[in-house]
Amino acid sequence: MEKLVCDRCGAEYTDKESVEGAKRYQEKWAKMCREDGIEPRGLSPCPNLSCIGELQLKEA
Repeated sequence: MEKLVCDRCGAEYTDKESVEGAKRYQEKWAKMCREDGIEPRGLSPCPNLSCIGELQLKEA
């Protein structure tokens, strides 16, 4: 089973919709980061509005 974990705040998301959505968004997120001169650390930004972290895919 896979889960998403924020590299800053530690929030975890295990539902299938979140995991699959982040996987689909990965290429777009990486492109936007690189256009800003930043190397992406995860698949997508953390949905917590006060967090600057990125969601990383982990095995649950």
